[in-house]
Amino acid sequence: MAQAQTGIDRMDVGNQLLLGDQDCPYEDIMDAIEGSASPGILYSKWKDFGRRLNTPDDTMTTLELNIGKPGNTYRNAISTILKESNGKPLSDVISALRKCNVNDIADAVTNKFSLR
Repeated sequence: MAQAQTGIDRMDVGNQLLLGDQDCPYEDIMDAIEGSASPGILYSKWKDFGRRLNTPDDTMTTLELNIGKPGNTYRNAISTILKESNGKPLSDVISALRKCNVNDIADAVTNKFSLR
């Protein structure tokens, strides 16, 4: 049974990664994210991020709000972002993560897909 994936349509040198189809499986993105820190660290980061979202400011994007939806596990929240970002540059996801102070996760994704 084929697994549904959110992946990367294409990667070009100009740092343009588009979420979309099959070239780079969604699971690879998740592995990069989950490989960036221990579950305990990820969980505590998530809780801190959730506290910040209790009083979101006007500059928070939909992407950022999706990262911290109440009740989301870390994996589910990232999964939500990737699925709802279909067709948008992965750099937008990375920017949202950085703005929310989840820099090690953003670094992991950046490094996984050689976005530097």
